[in-house]
Amino acid sequence: ETGDYELRRALGKPGMTNQVLENVITASVESGIPNIDFYFIMNLPGETDDALQKTIDLLGNFYQLAMSKGLKGRIRVSMPNFFPKAGTPFQYAQSGNLYTYPEKIAHIKTKVGAFMAVSDMDGDVDLLSQNIMSRGGIEVGLLLSEVYNQLRQKEREQGVFSPDTVDEWKQALSALRLKEEVYFAERTTDRPLPWYHIHMVNIPTSTLIKAWEVYKDRRALVVID
Repeated sequence: ETGDYELRRALGKPGMTNQVLENVITASVESGIPNIDFYFIMNLPGETDDALQKTIDLLGNFYQLAMSKGLKGRIRVSMPNFFPKAGTPFQYAQSGNLYTYPEKIAHIKTKVGAFMAVSDMDGDVDLLSQNIMSRGGIEVGLLLSEVYNQLRQKEREQGVFSPDTVDEWKQALSALRLKEEVYFAERTTDRPLPWYHIHMVNIPTSTLIKAWEVYKDRRALVVID
């Protein structure tokens, strides 16, 4: 998910070291697997300024390793933006920045695009809509209806249907007087979240809050209540 091992460790994956990943690549290529896919997430909470360069360096090292072991196919890397997910400690986190994401993707493509395919969300409506649907409450139903109305109006004007874009979502937000930034801001742990009334996981909210506070260095790793 990131080329920065310290961030990987903080995210709960201390065993996923660069050496372990290199061993997996070596074993995969030597066993005859022709293609390799990597998955990284941009704008993770706690991401430092040098994390992007560490990711680029790691991809370059992995490419060289795979080629040296005789990879027969292609290498591809998927790089979505970060969206907090309900029922996890990161449900309180700030969402990945919409406006720095294209810049980071463009930089990565200039560095690794010549030797591996980069799959990303740049220009995709999901950058906005997926985040809203991941974090919104009951008002999202009204928002979806308004987006539909925008699309129907557009179809009547142009005589042909076209998929939703960021423009329709922004217009729908404005029509309902909803603020885009609310869906991207960090959430406090002292207020109920929109999905608290839905049973999704068997993990108590108090446990999720403790895990989030540990991640944010607001609480010691070992907690004695």
